[in-house]
Amino acid sequence: MSIKRILVVGSGSAGQRHYSYACKNFPGSEVYCLGENQKPVFVENTFDNYLDAKNFCADLIIIANASINHLFSIESLFSESAYYVIEKPLSSGPIHKDVFNELSTLLGDRVMVAYQLRFSQSLNRMRSELISGRIGKVLFGTMNTGQYLPDWRKGSDYRTGVSARRELGGGVLNELSHEIDLIFWLFGPPALLESQIHKRSSLDLSVEDFVTVNTLQNSRKNSDAWPLSLRLDMIRRDPMRIIEIIGENGTLKWDGLVGTLSYFDSSERNWEVLVMDDSHPHDLLWNNIVDFVRVGFHNGASFQDGKKVIDFIEEIWRANEFEVEGL
Repeated sequence: MSIKRILVVGSGSAGQRHYSYACKNFPGSEVYCLGENQKPVFVENTFDNYLDAKNFCADLIIIANASINHLFSIESLFSESAYYVIEKPLSSGPIHKDVFNELSTLLGDRVMVAYQLRFSQSLNRMRSELISGRIGKVLFGTMNTGQYLPDWRKGSDYRTGVSARRELGGGVLNELSHEIDLIFWLFGPPALLESQIHKRSSLDLSVEDFVTVNTLQNSRKNSDAWPLSLRLDMIRRDPMRIIEIIGENGTLKWDGLVGTLSYFDSSERNWEVLVMDDSHPHDLLWNNIVDFVRVGFHNGASFQDGKKVIDFIEEIWRANEFEVEGL
């Protein structure tokens, strides 16, 4: 499909990033930005209302505004021919079944949810190693991701950003929902065992900043189930993004900050780096967006995949409805 017109919805950090990638990857296309609360100042090609943006008749629509507005933006800008890329998470809250089914039917296969870690070279290798059974029977796994929120976006006030504000769909579960998508993609559907949601820091937030989740995962190679522990935060000063899967024959360890997958061989008693990423996940995401609009399908997260993440986040919230510390 020829992409002549591209619309980016949202003028925050995600919108600016997608605008830059759109201009780079489709140099012959018109690229416009729709700002919801204020006119984008980083570009001249802008719209300030949905009617003008819809009449632009974009071939590719990037939804990168606050997650609480994602579904409204899709409905307001719907086109039977456009392709859609939606920033994670798909929504900031539960999606009614009827609304989801209607949008799913309308959008068909012309939509991708931007969980770019699915394109990570090191994570794809981890997925392959798990499927191959290299580490033997999986015994347990841990996922630990965190970073101090004021350090996320240099030069901006964290207190006014989406991440810190409940009314915009912030909070660590939504902002770090990449990890929840990875649970589904790497290990299969999780069964929630227990979870805790906290607001632990003294940061000026109206959202949760620390979450622990314990699930039970089914092994791909046999009927044995194994426990997985997930910890997400936006308060630790030393950034971390680690996945460790411990098996009877060895351990797989993914370090997302440096982009490596390592393997501890129990027989050799040493660590081996299996792969190191040579491309940034944002670059790989846009490589796949280009392929997506040209051939009509993609290997990323589907609309249905995005809904699974939202449903699991909602399950965690329901389990903690009366026990959220600090909120």
